[in-house]
Amino acid sequence: ADTDQTVPLHPVLRSALEALPWAGTDVFPFTGRFGQRLTRNDVCYRVKRLAELAGVKLTMHQLRKGSAAGWRSNSARAG
Repeated sequence: ADTDQTVPLHPVLRSALEALPWAGTDVFPFTGRFGQRLTRNDVCYRVKRLAELAGVKLTMHQLRKGSAAGWRSNSARAG
């Protein structure tokens, strides 16, 4: 799709996420080897680097689309 798409959260999942402890503005604060906070670019770089090491050509966009497609496929089977 050319535009962002949203998928509604299941109420149980929403409740579980809302109950998680927050660290400032982040629910999942990613930290580096020495405890420093990782930026979004740091996380993207690490994901791309791991994919590269595994011999997989991957972009963050493909990862997001693939995750959404997998979720839709699994939820269709469950429903």
